Amino acid sequence: MTLGTWSRVDPYAASALTPSRDCSVGIDNLLCSAPELIASLGVQVSETTAKRPFIISLIGIIMYLQALLMVGFGILFIAVRNSDEVLGSTDISSGGALTVGIVLAVMGVVVLLVARGLRHGSLAARNLIAFVELLGIAGAVYPIVTHAAGASIASMSGTILGALIVLWILFGHDASKRYFAA
Repeated sequence: MTLGTWSRVDPYAASALTPSRDCSVGIDNLLCSAPELIASLGVQVSETTAKRPFIISLIGIIMYLQALLMVGFGILFIAVRNSDEVLGSTDISSGGALTVGIVLAVMGVVVLLVARGLRHGSLAARNLIAFVELLGIAGAVYPIVTHAAGASIASMSGTILGALIVLWILFGHDASKRYFAA
């Protein structure tokens, strides 16, 4: 039984499959059977997926840029770890620079994966970001409450405000609620 041919035209809607291939030939035959194969594996594809809100896309793009910068600076730390000029102008050793570089690169990859998950509607990515923002709020409130030396109330307030905005975008914005509920 031939179901026809399929090509994906809308990356957000499973029902957006439209005819375009000759299913009787080679690889096209395999591609045409993809909907049947997915159904046979017991995977249910939602016919009514929510479109990703712009604000979630924006957060994802910012996270991608942050990840690229982290990986880039990680590689830079690794590359200059033995430079006398760099080591002489900082209080870090060659081994310390290597450690910082590796940690930055790994953290950049993690941020990249979380950003990808967020942009694809992952609840785990959303919750991980929320957890990190809550830690940021706690980390900003503590110096204010304890009157820690060097703690700038303006800086800490900015950190808290930024975290609250991100939390509102992820959990309070109607479009985000619909997107993550789909």
